[in-house]
Parts: sequence; structure tokens; C-alpha cells
Amino acid sequence: TAIFQYHFPIAQSKFAIHAGFGLAYVHFYNIEVVDEVKLIAPELTFDADGTFATLFQLGGQWNFTEKLSVRFTYGKMFFDGDTVIESGLPILGKLTTTVKVDPAVTMFGFGYRF
Repeated sequence: TAIFQYHFPIAQSKFAIHAGFGLAYVHFYNIEVVDEVKLIAPELTFDADGTFATLFQLGGQWNFTEKLSVRFTYGKMFFDGDTVIESGLPILGKLTTTVKVDPAVTMFGFGYRF
């Protein structure tokens, strides 16, 4: 993931706002099928191609001291990936589809400046 962030300090305040955008590479591995689906089709497998995603962030940071801070960031990613579904049943064969995903990512952390 490569993210470009801009920090907006608020004059005479310990609070700052940050916004960012970036590009990420998403790789899928070990896609598991839930047990309820395995009961119907135990051979069912999913395979998704890796893909690039765009992401946006918005958040704030509170500086307790010059060196100690707390940060909250909300981010959103957007990507879609080609997916192959195999059931092992000859009648269905190999199915392909594109899956659109837009997860929200919430980050909370503490920072210490050296």
C-alpha cells in the first residue's frame, strides 16, 4: 500500500486533521467456505485473482505532548476481482464472476515521536 497523506494542523490546538489517498495491491489466499455451504457442496472452492485497489482516508490526531499522541483514521477501499468458483459437480462446471468489494478500515493507535 502506498498512501499520500496531508496533515492539516489547527492553529494553537493540539488537534490535527489528516486526509489521504492511495493505491494498494490486494492478494487473496486461503479462501474458506463456511460449514453450512460445505454441507451442500463439500468440493466447492473459490479462487480470486489479486488486484489493485484505491483507498481514501480521513482522520484526526490529538497530541497529548510534543512526543505522545493518539490517532483515529477511517479509510475506505474500492476494488473488484475476478473469481473462479468450482463445485466439483459436472453440471455446474467452472463458474467465473467479478466480485466488487468496498471494505471500511478503522484504525486507532498511539504514537510516540523519537
